[in-house]
Amino acid sequence: MLFDQDPQAHVPSSSPGGAGTCRTWNHPEADVAVIGAGLAGSLTALSLSRRGCSVTLIDLHAEPQVEFRAEQLVGPQMSRLAALGVLDAMLDGSAANRSTVNGRRGQVLDRSTVDQFGLPYHRMVSAVRAAMPPTVRVVTAPVANIDTSLDRQTICFKDGSRLEARLVVLATGLSTALPKRMGIGFRTISAAHSMAFGFDVALERPQKQLMPLVYYADDIGKQLDYLALFDMEGTIRANLFGYQDKQSGWIKDFCANPTNELRAALPKLGDLLGPYRVTSAVQLRSNDLRVACEPARAGVVLVGDAFQTPCPAAGTGIDRLLSDVMTLSRHAPSWLASPGMSADKIAAYYADPDKLSVDAECLRIADYRRAVSTEPGVAWAFHRKQVLVRRRLRAAWASLSSAKMAANALAVASLS
Repeated sequence: MLFDQDPQAHVPSSSPGGAGTCRTWNHPEADVAVIGAGLAGSLTALSLSRRGCSVTLIDLHAEPQVEFRAEQLVGPQMSRLAALGVLDAMLDGSAANRSTVNGRRGQVLDRSTVDQFGLPYHRMVSAVRAAMPPTVRVVTAPVANIDTSLDRQTICFKDGSRLEARLVVLATGLSTALPKRMGIGFRTISAAHSMAFGFDVALERPQKQLMPLVYYADDIGKQLDYLALFDMEGTIRANLFGYQDKQSGWIKDFCANPTNELRAALPKLGDLLGPYRVTSAVQLRSNDLRVACEPARAGVVLVGDAFQTPCPAAGTGIDRLLSDVMTLSRHAPSWLASPGMSADKIAAYYADPDKLSVDAECLRIADYRRAVSTEPGVAWAFHRKQVLVRRRLRAAWASLSSAKMAANALAVASLS
């Protein structure tokens, strides 16, 4: 846990039981204190420091923790990370994939032309931290409490030290302990909305032309959405997304015998890959869709999963995180340029049209992916069929157009 759970550590220093809690010594003051040094917090610290803000980044751990979180960078995410100056460090000399194969029932549906790169979450965070200027101070300590006001905020640490900042950014991820302690509530939009599984795969006959691959479930019977296969640091990594109850027997069976259960759930996958097997333990994560309620508070702002949790199957978690970072980076410098840090100032961030649009779109995609993968009604069955037909027609047209272009090029070459 990032935050100390000892009740005595949260008693104000003026109270008898909390005497000395925040009186031992002070860290240097900062314009902005970011609590939580995952991807959202680290990017926020980097971005604000480049806009001239003095920033202190706070986390319980000195190094990013290895955990099953986002493992791919896709499409516009990469251009936004490039704009922040961290993409090259993440790629570390490797090239992104430009084409993804989409398949179903043992056949290729079509190909998507979009940048994609596989990278463990902790490597993403490490790359961002490595790009930070030395002006970003780092404090490795558990937070005990935060005292807020209309002007300055005081962060109290368990060791008795404290830090004052004009603005506190909570990038605390899935933990709601500190926001709730500050009076910020949460609304659950969809409990246990989705499941994400991560594991490594080995192919007997490697087929690099099929990597990366997005392979959709045959039907809604297993409550699965799709399997994504991609290279991650020289290993074929698999992310499987579904909507089963986290206590379901299938999940227990899958974790115990992933190769056989995957073959049974996606029986035609081997037609594209050839013989394959799962070579690692299965990591899994249950995901609730949740959003902060009335979060505008003087001196405090939420970013990333601390404000709204994503559905990994929707693939929009990093998009939303980057939206928060970029939105806050537009607003915070002007907040700091004038006296006070009122709730009205903070509310402008949550009401930003770009942020509102991205937040709503992420929820819309999360709802759609669950419905299209699980709803049994006639309307959804027709919609699924319609989507498949459209994709096949587009793929056929693209193939025909490519053939015509090749024929024209050959004809021109023969005349030269």
